[in-house]
Amino acid sequence: MRELQLRAMQAADLAEVAVLEQALHSHPWSVAQVETLVLGEQFCGFVACSDGRIVAYVLLQILAGELEILTLGVSASQQNRGVASVLLEYVWGETQAVACFLEVRLSNVAALALYRKLGFVQVGVRKNYYVSGAGREDGLILRLDLNNESDGGHD
Repeated sequence: MRELQLRAMQAADLAEVAVLEQALHSHPWSVAQVETLVLGEQFCGFVACSDGRIVAYVLLQILAGELEILTLGVSASQQNRGVASVLLEYVWGETQAVACFLEVRLSNVAALALYRKLGFVQVGVRKNYYVSGAGREDGLILRLDLNNESDGGHD
């Protein structure tokens, strides 16, 4: 993996992140939704860059010391290289959150493998949460405890 530059997302990143979001997800967030998140209070984003280009991003909501991952994407050329793990570890250190939550499609095997490898556990199911080609599919609610005292440390 090439050297990654990790940083908070800026308004100038909006167009590049929106293009990645559209390319990577079957039901992507719209450009307007991404803009609302990037510029909104209680929301933030982080990016991983390589050779001056954004290769991964994560958009989050932060409330009461807890993160909720709203969307995460890694460019096709950088997938399966540990980029998402590096970016998330950076986010956890920058935000000092005590827990992280997300919903993931039941059919998203690659994402589930990543999140389980990082220590996320399933804490619930949102029935028929996602639109899919077959109608609707369940979303799994996952949680990761980021409290260093209880899990041995996500620094």
